[in-house]
Amino acid sequence: WVDGPSCRCSVAARAIALVGIPFRLRGRNVDAGLDCIGVVADALSCTGHAFDVPKDYTLRGDHAGRISGFFGCSCFGVVVGEAVQPGDISWLRPEIHQAHLAIITTGGAVHAHAGLGRVVLTPLPLPWPAIGHWRYIGD
Repeated sequence: WVDGPSCRCSVAARAIALVGIPFRLRGRNVDAGLDCIGVVADALSCTGHAFDVPKDYTLRGDHAGRISGFFGCSCFGVVVGEAVQPGDISWLRPEIHQAHLAIITTGGAVHAHAGLGRVVLTPLPLPWPAIGHWRYIGD
């Protein structure tokens, strides 16, 4: 696997390649569909790191502990006090009790949009408040 800026660019490029894939709650397969966690998991697959992503969750709920725990591993760094960069992962709050993840790219943020039924690229700034940002830094 590779880490650093080139890896984050690969994560961003992989995310862009997912635009148009159908939305599917708990989706982890590009042929069947992806949700926002599936988009992040697929984009991070280019790192060569095996991530155990959850599949037992609802669209709404308090998932803060699980999200913080997942990104709390040593291969992610918290982005604080600096601009997000391509390949960074944003944790968003579109509505109360709803968590959402997106991959930052040079053209915006890639995320699975349930309402539109597909993975989309949304220009920055995003219309939802950001709860946190992480950057893949490798092992």
